[in-house]
Amino acid sequence: MVSLIVACRHSFDFNTEMKKEQGLFLTVHLSDQYTLDSARTVFFRKESKKIEILANWFNENRYGWSSSSASWAAPDYFLSGKYFSFLVYTDGVVVRFTDRKGKPRQYTKAVPKSELNFLLE
Repeated sequence: MVSLIVACRHSFDFNTEMKKEQGLFLTVHLSDQYTLDSARTVFFRKESKKIEILANWFNENRYGWSSSSASWAAPDYFLSGKYFSFLVYTDGVVVRFTDRKGKPRQYTKAVPKSELNFLLE
């Protein structure tokens, strides 16, 4: 399966990024204080069902992404690896990664958070 996002002449392939990772950490903050004590973190191996479902989600959501240079903080929850992160907000998501030339890239897309409920189940 190929998950390629095209935005502003740049592309992102989730499967390529996952080849660099052992898996992803899901971090959920249980309060609005964003302290280490308020976070719950779970590790998903890249072969896990959650990552497979996420790959399918990226494949179904290849289009409609916008490049962003803004700093994005305080997501409702996020997935992170060494080279990749995926921030989930109430009304949208942000994907961050380093491209083949070593440049940081960041794309956003407006989607309802409920589309990603599978990550929390």
